[in-house]
Amino acid sequence: MSADLIRLNSTLVANHQGEPMIFVKAVNFLTTVGTQVLAGNPMAPPEVQDLRRAACFACPLHDHAADKCRLCGCTGMIWKRSMATASCPDGRWPAHEPGSIGSMIETAQGGSPSK
Repeated sequence: MSADLIRLNSTLVANHQGEPMIFVKAVNFLTTVGTQVLAGNPMAPPEVQDLRRAACFACPLHDHAADKCRLCGCTGMIWKRSMATASCPDGRWPAHEPGSIGSMIETAQGGSPSK
């Protein structure tokens, strides 16, 4: 196997911290951003962003030092938490719909979101 192919393979597989493969991260990113753009780029209100941040920081899958999700691979989570259409892949916070702050609080406290 050539050195280039080995380097490519080591980039594509999950790393030692159990993060998703690079192409999985790319698909997750493009799906999240694409959904946001198609919806007209709605932003979540500051109080929803704060609840999302608290849910992320309480999650065992969150890398606090890098503000990164080990499940979906998103880095710089502040951008994802600000998007109204984004949701947690582990179900810790749903996409924001106007008037849904009550279900966001319930989810952040460990309950299931009510529709």
